[in-house]
Amino acid sequence: MRVISLFAASVLAAGLAFAASGERLPPEPSEAQMESSFADFLARQEARPRVSFTAFQKKSCKPSTAGNGHYCNFTYATALPAEQLSIFSARGTLSGTFSADSAGKLRFEMVIG
Repeated sequence: MRVISLFAASVLAAGLAFAASGERLPPEPSEAQMESSFADFLARQEARPRVSFTAFQKKSCKPSTAGNGHYCNFTYATALPAEQLSIFSARGTLSGTFSADSAGKLRFEMVIG
């Protein structure tokens, strides 16, 4: 019982500290926002027009510890054969951070490791 009380007090203290900081957590990105942001990321990396997906599925998201975005897992499949992509496979599961840039546009950053 004492452990539960200590845990509850810790959670309450952390919540109050976050609320007092005045920082609002940005909303979790939708699957469509993530797909668009990842397509833009691929286009920058691959130096080609926007990549179209045959499948894209958001798996999970949680607030990022490294900034004001969300760390999300997702799976994707492109219409391009693997040999036409230089550094990414035609399908895969990735994780990365989705956060707004200075203009408010959602950007994807790949997390390695």
